[in-house]
Amino acid sequence: MLDSAHSSLFDWPLRLFQRASRSVPAYAAFLQSRGFDARAVSEPADFSRVPVTSKDDYLRAYPLSDLLWSGDFSGVGVLAASSGSSGTPFYWPQNDLSRQEAMRLNEPLWETFDCRSRSTLCIITFAMGTHVAATYELGAITGLTQRGYRLTAICPGIDVDESVTILRDLASGFQQTVIMGYPPIVKDVIEAAADVALDTLNLRLVFSGATPNTGVTWSTEQRTSPTPSRARSVSTAQPTPVSSASNHR
Repeated sequence: MLDSAHSSLFDWPLRLFQRASRSVPAYAAFLQSRGFDARAVSEPADFSRVPVTSKDDYLRAYPLSDLLWSGDFSGVGVLAASSGSSGTPFYWPQNDLSRQEAMRLNEPLWETFDCRSRSTLCIITFAMGTHVAATYELGAITGLTQRGYRLTAICPGIDVDESVTILRDLASGFQQTVIMGYPPIVKDVIEAAADVALDTLNLRLVFSGATPNTGVTWSTEQRTSPTPSRARSVSTAQPTPVSSASNHR
């Protein structure tokens, strides 16, 4: 049995899973096709037996509308696209629930950076427009400011020169700066900022979509001094496919 503290942490994912198994047509069909009864999940360990979804056997196997609550686009405020780095982009419907989940999953990251007490400039270098990571992070950041986090977002997207200008002109006015993006883009920004005193900015780096093949093994001080880097890299968490956004590309 779970104690009360662990039970409260388990309540949200359990309720989400049970609701999805009843109210998302594609997920209900997916579980049924694999002979899995959602009612069998009552303890955290039970999730290890839940069939795993993938882009091919779940997302592409059903109409987009069937991946939505009640199979209905009503309430979907935004459609965002994944990067397509695995081949073909996928479109992710988002609503206010998606934003609440983004805030819940991003909150531990900003707690790590002590963003309730430190003014923090968040430079989002994910591609803007339809790209899911950019809209996802921007929604989470703007929502968390209403919960007392001292976060300020700015969205240059993949414009490296604009990111460098922001580092030069704005970052010094904050107690710390976080650059969020894919490793190759963040690397380009750091290398292009040769005339910016990065070691004075209390710089943090947040990567998404990082893989062992990115080759990003540099530090911010390598071009100026042998001292250890003050930049800190952290991979962001992403929701599961059930939650209407994920790390499937």
